[in-house]
Amino acid sequence: MPSDPLRRSAALLLLAALLCTTVVAVASSSPHDALPMAAVLATLGGLLGALARLRPRLGAEGARKALHVSMGVALAGLPWLFDRAAPVLALAGVATLLLAAVRLVPLLRRNVGGVLHDVTRVSWGDLVYPAGVALAFSLSGGDRLAYVAALGALALADPAAAAVGMNRAGHRQPGGRRWRVPGGRRSVAGTLACAVVAGTVAALAALFLGHSLPDALAFALLVAVAAASAEAGTGGGLDNLTVPVAVVLVAAASPALAWTGAALLGLAALGAALLGETSHVRSGVPRVRPALR
Repeated sequence: MPSDPLRRSAALLLLAALLCTTVVAVASSSPHDALPMAAVLATLGGLLGALARLRPRLGAEGARKALHVSMGVALAGLPWLFDRAAPVLALAGVATLLLAAVRLVPLLRRNVGGVLHDVTRVSWGDLVYPAGVALAFSLSGGDRLAYVAALGALALADPAAAAVGMNRAGHRQPGGRRWRVPGGRRSVAGTLACAVVAGTVAALAALFLGHSLPDALAFALLVAVAAASAEAGTGGGLDNLTVPVAVVLVAAASPALAWTGAALLGLAALGAALLGETSHVRSGVPRVRPALR
């Protein structure tokens, strides 16, 4: 295991690189982007502050999930605010630095950090969330439907999977298959919930943007497979990165390439689940555990 000084040095190097990247992205943004960027940051800061006040009522998990959902919904409109990636990359860099400060600065952690860090599980989801949004925007290539589908999977489908998984684990539901992934565990019920919610959001977005019902249903199936596959194979909060990226890659691709990619993702997720289940059984640890995600 690396020593604490080594970890701190690596973290400082990453933050320094992120700061340099953010400066470059901000410098690349045009002046007319300044007002929308400020509005987005103010909205996100307002959400964090409001949920910090509601934290005692919502509980640790409730406050964190509420922030996760509300941020995703607020950021779904970025393609209507920006027509290029530079301002979104700048926003992601600034947001990541601010979230790192909330994690590391005692004063900020005491006042607003409870929304993110009062949960008992270890998660890096807060730090990779902005990267997931920025990559989804950049990889969408201006395809608004692909981006909205990716943000819908991130903001709604991923929390739905976590809620279903935690509920089944907490109530010791029989018969549910579970497997280990790096940084956590996954369940069939949670992954199916992710697929259903991601597909529903994608279908509604496609219909709203003027696509026919058959096209919307085909698109929904594609997004459902991509989101569920990415969710099934990653843990520790890293699905905040893998889910939107997987969805936007298949959603923005040509139909043949998209279905090929979705099939490969599905096979990879199935392999990860089978390996995780096998290692879980061989370890002798009971399949039903109190905390699932």
